[in-house]
Amino acid sequence: MLGPTQLSTYSLRPANPSDLELTYEITRDAMREYVIQTWGAWNEDEQRERHLQNYTPSTYRIVTFELGEGLGVNSADAAHFLKLPTTALEFLRR
Repeated sequence: MLGPTQLSTYSLRPANPSDLELTYEITRDAMREYVIQTWGAWNEDEQRERHLQNYTPSTYRIVTFELGEGLGVNSADAAHFLKLPTTALEFLRR
C-alpha cells in the first residue's frame, strides 16, 4: 500500500512505446465505468484496439511516485486528464 510520502513525491517522465500496456491499463481503470454508463458495455477487444491505434507516446507523460512505479498518465490528447488506478485513488480518498 502506498503511503503519504510515496504519493507526495512525484515526477513526470516521457512515455515510450513500451508503455502501451501501462497506459491502456490505467485508461481502462479510469474510464471503464464511464463507458459502461454511457454506452452500456465495455468491449475489451474494441477498447484495446482503439487504444493501440491512438497511442502516441510523444503525447503522454507517465506520472511516477517515489517508488518509481508508473501510476498515472497525463495525455495532451486527452485535455491533460490525469488517470490514477483504483489503489492510488483509494489512498487519496482517506
